[in-house]
Amino acid sequence: MSFFVYQFNKNFEERSVMMLETTINVVLSCISHNMEHDEKNIQIVLERHVVSEHIKNMRIFDLSGKILYATDTSEIGEDISFIAPHHTAERDIKSITLIEPDTIYSAITPFKNEEKCQRCHEQKDTIAYLDIDSRLTKPEVQFYTGIRHSIFLGIVVILILIITLYLIFNSFISKPLKGVIDALSEVEKGNLHIRRPQKKEDEFGLLDRHFNNMVNQLEKSQQEINSFHFEQLQRADKLVTLGELAAEMAHEINNPAGVIMARADYIQLESENMVGLQKYGDDIEVILQQTQKIARITNNILKYSKKLPKDFHKIDVMKIINESIKIFEPRLIRRNILLKKIFLCDDKCKSALIYGDAQQIEQVTTNLINNAIDAIDNSGNLEISVGCTNNEKVQIIIKDDGMGIDEVSKEKIFLPFFTSKSAQKGTGLGLYIVKNILKNHGGDIECESAFGEGTTFTILFNKAK
Repeated sequence: MSFFVYQFNKNFEERSVMMLETTINVVLSCISHNMEHDEKNIQIVLERHVVSEHIKNMRIFDLSGKILYATDTSEIGEDISFIAPHHTAERDIKSITLIEPDTIYSAITPFKNEEKCQRCHEQKDTIAYLDIDSRLTKPEVQFYTGIRHSIFLGIVVILILIITLYLIFNSFISKPLKGVIDALSEVEKGNLHIRRPQKKEDEFGLLDRHFNNMVNQLEKSQQEINSFHFEQLQRADKLVTLGELAAEMAHEINNPAGVIMARADYIQLESENMVGLQKYGDDIEVILQQTQKIARITNNILKYSKKLPKDFHKIDVMKIINESIKIFEPRLIRRNILLKKIFLCDDKCKSALIYGDAQQIEQVTTNLINNAIDAIDNSGNLEISVGCTNNEKVQIIIKDDGMGIDEVSKEKIFLPFFTSKSAQKGTGLGLYIVKNILKNHGGDIECESAFGEGTTFTILFNKAK
């Protein structure tokens, strides 16, 4: 369509230019003929040719721009730059331009000083200029009007198409897509009861079905997690109750143990003066030692079961580790586990002091030692080392040669409720609590392990100033 419009426009332009060139040639020929016969009434020549309805104006002006002759006699003597400013540009070559869009073609051509003219006009190259303004013909006017109407109609059609496409896009793409986005926002907020209506069989219908399946799976998983957490919390509550019961039992055991210790001590004193009792001296010593051991165990249980307030102060890490080990001495002996303690601090370090809560730090070491013992089958080695690093850090390393941890589980060991132990042994909260205690103390923990090769936990604290 645009090609045909362009072609018609080009044809009309060529026709208008050809008509103007013809008019120019005729006028120049008439003027030249009159001048040859000494007829110098050029004004009459111009008026003869302006009778055509397509010729609007004809002018002849000199080199200075003064109009010498014109079909509109009121323009004679005026400056061409005021009457027709479009002719102030290059004049020495013939030019034809459309000066008023779709309205007037204007042509200007110079009168060259030919040999036959030089007897009157000396040696000038150009004598004057001929200016002709031509109106468009009726078909040309109709053509350009049609172009404007076509452009306007095209714009209207394009607008209608845009509005139609927008409505189609909004109805079939934007609106369903917004519905999916809104539903995803609800899921993000925690609403897993939302579902998308499955009304269509197109791509959005398929998307709605997949969305509903996803939400169903999420809701099912959330229910399973909530159920698992509830079971773990119930078990944790039972452990709290069991801890309170153990503390109560330890307190009750302490009373008769204290009586036994007092009586045995009294008999040991009496045996020094009574020959008959001296043969039981070794037995009395064993009774005293075992009773003292019972007292230590029950005291440790009581200490560990108490919930003490948070109290940050300078504490000796080695002392806390020794107290933690005392709790597990019976298990270490029963499982035939060899314990090795290494104190790496030099004379300048003197002691591994950190700033923190002694009860919470003891909870950290107790959890890690207990995990190490659980990982060792009946016999093995447990190594605990304490030292000070060059960058003013206190380092604790707890290393065992137990079953180790696989790569998949190692990524999850610090998550709450994750455990590789049986349901009777582990709650999945121990290492999670350890991580949080160390975080509150500005400390850090790293785990190195390989399945079947043992596990090493490294803890770093800022050294107390």
